[in-house]
Amino acid sequence: MKTIMMQVPGGVEVGSGGSLRLRVEGHKGSQLVFTNTTHVATTPRFLIVLVQMSRGVYSGGMPVEFSVVLLKLDLTPYEGPVDVYILDTDGYVLRRWVSRFPDVGVVRLVMKSPGLPKPGMWRVRVVVGGQVDEHYFPMMKYFPPRYEVMVEMPFFTLASEGTLRGRFVARFLSYKPVPGRANVTVLLKDDWQLPDSAFTEVHKEILPEVNGWREFQYPLKTIMGNMTSDMWRGEVMVRVNYYHNFYGDKATGTSRTRITSPQVKLEFLGSEPLVFKPGMSFSGAVAVRYEDGDPLDPARLQQSTLSVTASVSLASGDTRSLPRIVAEPLERERKLGERLQEEWFWGNVTGNVAEELLEALVHHTVFASYRKSGILQFSMDIPEEVTGMELSATYQDPKGSASARAAGVKAHTSGGRYLHVTTSTTNASIGEFAIFHVRANFRMDKFQYLVMAKGVLVHSAWWRGTGSVATLSITVAREMCPRFTLVVVHVTPDGHVLVDAVHVSVSFHTNMKGKLLLNQHKDHSMRTVEAAMWAPPGSYMSITCTRIPSWYKQQANRLTHAKLLKAALRMEPHPRAVHTVTHTSRTGEWKERITPLSNQNTGVWALDSLHLAGLTILTNALLTSPPLTGGCDLEAGFLECGDGSCYRQSEVCDGRVHCANAADELHCLTVAREQHPEIISVDRDEKTPESELEEYRLKQRSWWRDLYDQRQGDWCITQQHFGHKGYERVDLTLPNSPSQWMVEGFVTHPDHGISLLPEREYDATPPVFLTLEAPVICRRGEQISVRAVLANGMREEVLVLVMVPASKHYRFVHVEPDATVSHYRPRLSSGDHQHLVMLKAEEYMEVLLPLAVTLQSGTFKVTVHALSQVGSQTRTITIKVLPEGVEVRKHTSVLLDLKNRATVYEFMDVPVDQSPEITKSIIRRYVYGSPKASVSLSGDVFGPTLSNMEISYTKAFNGRVLKSTDGISFNFGATVWTLHYLRLTNQLNVGKAKKAFESLNVNLAGLLTRYKKGAFKMWHASKPSVWLTAWVVNLLLAAQHEDWENLVYIEPRLINAAIAFLLEHQTPEGSFTETEQFNITLDHKTSYKGWSVGGEETGPLVALTALVTVVLHGAAPTLTGDVNANAIKARHLATKFLERQLEHLWEPYELAITTYALTLVASPEKEVAVKMLEAHARFKDDRMHWSRKEITSNVRLSEDSQRNYLLPKEPQEWDSSAVEATSYALLVFLIREGVTARVEAIMNWLTSVRDWTFAFSGTVDTVVAMSALAEYSYRARLKDLTDLNVVMEATSEPRVVHSVPITNTSITNLRTLQVARPWGHVYLMARGSGQAVAQLEVTWGVDLDRFLKKSARKYFDLNVTETYSYFRNKTVIDITCCFRWTALDVSPTSHATLMEVEVATGYYLSQADSNRMVRRLQATVLPEITSVKCTTAKTFWQFHYVPGDRPICLSYRYRRRYPAANYTAIRSVTIFENFAPEHFETTVINATPLAALDICEVCGSYQCPYCPFYSGDAPIPLPDTRSIALLTSLVCFATRVSNFYPLG
Repeated sequence: MKTIMMQVPGGVEVGSGGSLRLRVEGHKGSQLVFTNTTHVATTPRFLIVLVQMSRGVYSGGMPVEFSVVLLKLDLTPYEGPVDVYILDTDGYVLRRWVSRFPDVGVVRLVMKSPGLPKPGMWRVRVVVGGQVDEHYFPMMKYFPPRYEVMVEMPFFTLASEGTLRGRFVARFLSYKPVPGRANVTVLLKDDWQLPDSAFTEVHKEILPEVNGWREFQYPLKTIMGNMTSDMWRGEVMVRVNYYHNFYGDKATGTSRTRITSPQVKLEFLGSEPLVFKPGMSFSGAVAVRYEDGDPLDPARLQQSTLSVTASVSLASGDTRSLPRIVAEPLERERKLGERLQEEWFWGNVTGNVAEELLEALVHHTVFASYRKSGILQFSMDIPEEVTGMELSATYQDPKGSASARAAGVKAHTSGGRYLHVTTSTTNASIGEFAIFHVRANFRMDKFQYLVMAKGVLVHSAWWRGTGSVATLSITVAREMCPRFTLVVVHVTPDGHVLVDAVHVSVSFHTNMKGKLLLNQHKDHSMRTVEAAMWAPPGSYMSITCTRIPSWYKQQANRLTHAKLLKAALRMEPHPRAVHTVTHTSRTGEWKERITPLSNQNTGVWALDSLHLAGLTILTNALLTSPPLTGGCDLEAGFLECGDGSCYRQSEVCDGRVHCANAADELHCLTVAREQHPEIISVDRDEKTPESELEEYRLKQRSWWRDLYDQRQGDWCITQQHFGHKGYERVDLTLPNSPSQWMVEGFVTHPDHGISLLPEREYDATPPVFLTLEAPVICRRGEQISVRAVLANGMREEVLVLVMVPASKHYRFVHVEPDATVSHYRPRLSSGDHQHLVMLKAEEYMEVLLPLAVTLQSGTFKVTVHALSQVGSQTRTITIKVLPEGVEVRKHTSVLLDLKNRATVYEFMDVPVDQSPEITKSIIRRYVYGSPKASVSLSGDVFGPTLSNMEISYTKAFNGRVLKSTDGISFNFGATVWTLHYLRLTNQLNVGKAKKAFESLNVNLAGLLTRYKKGAFKMWHASKPSVWLTAWVVNLLLAAQHEDWENLVYIEPRLINAAIAFLLEHQTPEGSFTETEQFNITLDHKTSYKGWSVGGEETGPLVALTALVTVVLHGAAPTLTGDVNANAIKARHLATKFLERQLEHLWEPYELAITTYALTLVASPEKEVAVKMLEAHARFKDDRMHWSRKEITSNVRLSEDSQRNYLLPKEPQEWDSSAVEATSYALLVFLIREGVTARVEAIMNWLTSVRDWTFAFSGTVDTVVAMSALAEYSYRARLKDLTDLNVVMEATSEPRVVHSVPITNTSITNLRTLQVARPWGHVYLMARGSGQAVAQLEVTWGVDLDRFLKKSARKYFDLNVTETYSYFRNKTVIDITCCFRWTALDVSPTSHATLMEVEVATGYYLSQADSNRMVRRLQATVLPEITSVKCTTAKTFWQFHYVPGDRPICLSYRYRRRYPAANYTAIRSVTIFENFAPEHFETTVINATPLAALDICEVCGSYQCPYCPFYSGDAPIPLPDTRSIALLTSLVCFATRVSNFYPLG
């Protein structure tokens, strides 16, 4: 015998069941003796790949952190390169890591998810060589409410229990219970498989007073009385509607339980029919457990009786019963032992009787493992004349009974000759010997045996001897874990092949000892814990933790023994030969347990036995096959089903049944989930029971914040390498919350493989802890309340001293002894403030600390110390102060051009008077203390860049939030062109730009949130848009750079699908049209057809066609197949259309983008287009631009002959359109002529019309302008020549001179200079060489409509009314906004419109509630509304359009969340078009009724005696020695606050 290793040829499609065949020829001399050909099934799987996620479920904005564990067949770490991908629900790549090398077999990666992700099952894809593994994990968006209602019920309830039990609690995000009332509703559906719409109400209960955990229980008979089906198939849901006593707001929580059968399930292991050999022993196993997989309690098994009976059919036609195998109750075994001891001790027993008693006792002792696990392994001798067998098993105990049956067939051989392999090794372990016995009912002198594990031949040898029995001993190697197969092949003298096999389970135990100890003795305040770790030198240890309620869900994110075992068993060539028993926990208190069992051969005939072991045979010997077999073409790769049908090896466990008897799908093991019930719509038949159970556990309770653990769930995530000592320790900071955790981990070692650490519970609840809450934004002069929530986690009450240190930014508000306080001029005090409270055992207390803000604007921090007997804690919260009044903002931008001169002077006007007072008037120009001004300087003309090289919409537009694809595309496009600018000018440091590329990946995932079937949507509730799809694809193409592919990866499949969608909307004449839902386009620029006075004409969309033409040109290198061919034709048609439209174009924007498109595609008509573009240019003051009306910029006011003051730019009618059109024109002339005087004039105008420090007017025009300016900077090449210095002086600071150098090493870095007490003007003097952009931003607050910033004309009518309920002193604000489009000469309606409403301090609108409101309004009375985004400062309402023929109104409600007093009396509402922000309208909300509220009317102080949080008179016990000592220490602590050090 000789073993030959052959390499699989390259180019073979691995795993496809393709055309790979092996041909063997046997020669004797030159004579061909035999030839044989067989199909060889190839598989790429050569590693065990496991994925461990940091969470079981993720919410948008969370980092997706995970570890990939790669093990070789011998379970040692794999060290080769690996590619890792994260894919969304549609399979598009969001992030990829190429050629990552594992660290001791582990690759640990992290990706931040977008704030609003695409909900569904995302996946981690691991590619190693040709092997591909995927792990699914759920991604969704959770909006935390003011408080949560948590309802707890068991996952399953036995029907025999008779009572449905559970409990619920409502608690704030600070974990303090919410006092209130609850409505408890019990709902029922008859069957688990029915949709949730089948739930019907069966019981309702009102609980008037609830504060803390409340238990409930209901008789099952009452609830299930109306069921039409069996009780144990029902599902019960309990819904709790909770109402806060004080604020009146509502929250809802649900939980459900499935009623499961108390009956036990008894089954024979293995697939039928069982195979036996006459005259040989037969081994089998039977398992007993509950219907839901929960194991029986050992105490119940000890009282049970399990019997196995075999009835065999003889060749004569008779039947016979074989000796019955009975596992009797444990009490029977005890009695046998006592009798044997008694008889043997007294000597009253004969030898035969003693032998019988001893044999009976040993027989019963064999069943000890059954009484623990519920698995009975048995063996029986089969008579030689048997032709058939029927097995029956019966289980019985005092609580119930069960039975099972199985059929057995005789193994098919030639001439009744049988080969039988058994093992006497009951528990094989690595490094030990496994003993095998080979028996035959004929004489044999040799046979070959082979050891197979995971489809790989581990060992083979010959046995030679005489007789019919042979014993083998084989050393169990690591490669043979967790299961191997011994195959014995014998060829009889007459040329028949006999085969038998035995499958042996190997224990996963390893000799590597890893240990984790959490040592709490060093910090009794429980702020930190020491993690002590032991492992062999060279090891890698990873630790994770999960909150107990989440751990009970038993999600697939964890690395468990069962998961490792499944992954290893998946490598077996055929799972039909794998016998396992799976136990699951009904309560989730322990992990899934899989018990692999050794079993005998399940093949009916010789070739079947070989195939089940992953072998085949090429021989000229005879292989006899039973009836209904032998008809499958083995050379074509088909295997036998056993019933006459065939299947391929590649079809094993592929999720589809190919055999009539389902032989190809038997005993398939699933490593990770494949579906999710509510997120992915799949047919119920496609789910496996395992995945369906996991989905049920995930949705069993309504979502709650701690399920995601966005902030505190990473406290114990640690990775540690071990040096020569084999010991490491690390201090972990514990979360500041009451929590119980399950800590887990694993260890990998280059030689010893992997070891899983046993999980351990850890209670991280601090003895006393403090949390702070306050409004993060307030306005000048307001009084806010900081809510300090104290919690006592001990069983003894404690004294806690709460202290607020002094600060120059706020003062403490006092309530007078008669419980009065003024809203406008309360009594204030500075310095430290202390408050002593008694905190009862295991309770919470709120201490409201009222503060009067003295800071004019900016941010300040409030620090609160809490000192108790067991330690101290300090918490700090940051609060931003906004100026009072409605903000008016003016921006001035100017180019400091030092290319041709050495010095430039600029005098920039500050449009704010020195005093707000108007002579002889009670009104004021602006609010005191509100003016602010800053000067921003940056080199080159591109504009300033940040150190992290990313630009976001919120940053660019001064805190504005845009919940739409437009906002995300701006983030993506602005960052891409910033990186391109830095790359083109040789300033890009890829190492420092990692954060920017991470931002691109996050925004790419955000863009795909609203992507489906090749099209992008503007909002979740809108339809796909052709223009938006073209615009986003244009930005994605800009990110496709060969040097960036490993940092941000744009999948070509995504581009191809989007282009295919665009091509569907091309007309026969060549133009592109919008979808039917967008007859009112999102951007007014794409709706023009020419320029007509009095409105827009109907006709083809020229601008849209030009944009798509640009996209088709840029996407050409990426397109493949039919899409590429169709795109070439479409681009040609579009080009011809644009050429025909040239003579009709008069609108500058359409002309500019059309010229740009024709220039890119090298159209013969591009020269004509350029001439037309030149003819429509507007030229003034050495600046050139294109617009429908002239856009003035850098207007100068000459007050004397020496100084011309540069005035801020005012809003004009077509700002955004002019910027975008001029940017396209700049790109055209840069392509044609490079940097010329004309190009300089265009660039100069663009620089002068910046309306923001990082942006121009809107989103799209800013990105187009950035691309044009990046191209200009690349061609001008002034970076190396830049070396200038800018000197700044301000009228308000006459003796302060600022000097700012700008060099080529940091040319575009943002340099900001604040102007104190701004008024007058700012003087700039620049000297040196190069170019720079100077920008002056001035803001101030006003309280009258006449002083608001006005648009060039009136575009909207806007009316806002605000009313206040008397409930809890204006706790509720009802606001109604009515608005209408008025510029009917421009268009009949507005285009995409955004309305932003300022929110009063401390009030809030829940994002989840507002989302539901938008869906309701859109479906009923307000179809124009599309989206809403709620922040603490503003609420942003998004509309597809605003009609011009009628006003539309939006009404909604704010609720108070944080107490505040002396509110600012003025707030604002602004409405504007998304893509033309110069079309806006602003109005003022007069909130004087709020301004009159004092701190006690809103219950904002612990000193207010009529409020539920009053703690002004804390009960102090009579002093004793310990109390006096404590008080003394507290006083000492208070007097030394400047040297305050937390004890924890």
